[in-house]
Amino acid sequence: MTIKQLSDIVKKNGFVYRKIMRNQSYAIYGQYYPDSINPISYEVIQIQVRGGYKFKGKFIAPYETMPQSSKWGYLGYTYRTLEQAKEKLFQLCSPLEGKGVLNAS
Repeated sequence: MTIKQLSDIVKKNGFVYRKIMRNQSYAIYGQYYPDSINPISYEVIQIQVRGGYKFKGKFIAPYETMPQSSKWGYLGYTYRTLEQAKEKLFQLCSPLEGKGVLNAS
């Protein structure tokens, strides 16, 4: 079963999030105002998978998503600089995931 990957650009809560880098479990997204080209912060997230079940007789295919706001500080973190975000990302990555196996956009 194929899991639909989290989009490179996500619009949520009045902001635009653009993927900077990711591996299988974690990603860094820049947070932007909709009309801006400069990020206001960087979000480090543990990628969540939802779906893969039936709801009201309809199959919901599995898909990746960002953590819910209520999980911030546990599954998602906000940093002012990309360097701080990368440092947190590398802390979170297990040796098996490989800290050098990050795909940059």
